[in-house]
Amino acid sequence: MEPWSVEWKAQRLEDLYLQWKDCQKCQLCKGRTNVVFGDGHPDADIMLIGAGPGANEDKNGYPFVGDSGALLRSMISGVELKWEDLYVTNVVGCLTPNDRDPTKEERAACTPRLHEIIYIVDPLLIIPIGKYTLNALVGGRSWGIESEQGKLFSSPSPMYRVAGERNGAEIPGRAFPMKGNDKFIRRLEYDVIPIFQPSYILKTDSFDTHTQSFAAGGPFFHTMDSLETAVLRVAELKDKRARVARLLERI
Repeated sequence: MEPWSVEWKAQRLEDLYLQWKDCQKCQLCKGRTNVVFGDGHPDADIMLIGAGPGANEDKNGYPFVGDSGALLRSMISGVELKWEDLYVTNVVGCLTPNDRDPTKEERAACTPRLHEIIYIVDPLLIIPIGKYTLNALVGGRSWGIESEQGKLFSSPSPMYRVAGERNGAEIPGRAFPMKGNDKFIRRLEYDVIPIFQPSYILKTDSFDTHTQSFAAGGPFFHTMDSLETAVLRVAELKDKRARVARLLERI
């Protein structure tokens, strides 16, 4: 199996799941039904990350399968992305009591799982879903999702994305592309575009039952704009990566 092929990544993710499916690293293990590890394409260009699973996800073992998930999938389809082409996971893999935000200790216990998923998939862009996830990914900052949603936090270099300017998601990972199997590890930053939580949209946005649509200018439409921005950014990054690969072939 060729390293970094789709098949290789899929096997690595399966092996990682087996390591975490019976996790006992924090107190959340006492109240869960399933570890919601993550799901999707092992070589996805876009990774969606939520805060943690809800009751439906805990029951089924997969992320975003309830009402919020149905809305998110509909929005993804609305920008002509396919759900099965994405990778979706959460900051923590277990249900929290009363659906509260995970504590700092719970997040720390699950961080190795999240980071290794990101390492393996190595997406071009990460979409944090909601305030908690955004702040979990950007090195301890405390930002409001209302002011930051839809903004592009871009990594500094399209070739290596090596950390320097602290304006991206400060997650260590692997730098691509390289020739053949000669991959190497550097600390890098991923491009990030945060969006509102679908549950927030369902709770706060105005939905017209007559027209079967959300109110213009509300969180739903802001989120759709953010997803469109993500699609355009990925296309730009893919073009830049292809140009870098062509340059490397000449070396």
